[in-house]
Amino acid sequence: MIRLVNSILSREKITTKDIECIKNLISKYLINPADINEFKYDDRKFYEVDFDLLDFKFTKEKIYEEINYLIELYEEIIKYFNKNECWSWNSKIWEWL
Repeated sequence: MIRLVNSILSREKITTKDIECIKNLISKYLINPADINEFKYDDRKFYEVDFDLLDFKFTKEKIYEEINYLIELYEEIIKYFNKNECWSWNSKIWEWL
């Protein structure tokens, strides 16, 4: 079993509404995230929300298709962010570290 952790970092706290919106979008593509965890460490400037997908399987025969499927999901999340359809605030969420 693979636990596939999807993290979103933000300079502002991610609201419950935002988390639900992301969760709903993920559930359109995959099973519902099994674990959702929020973090804010004192020594970091970002808030973090992890969407952990349990029982995610990559197969040798279809690994590229499966990775592409995940990429489509991430593109949809970014589209929602860019259109401001999902987010309840207008700050920059994605940070490339």
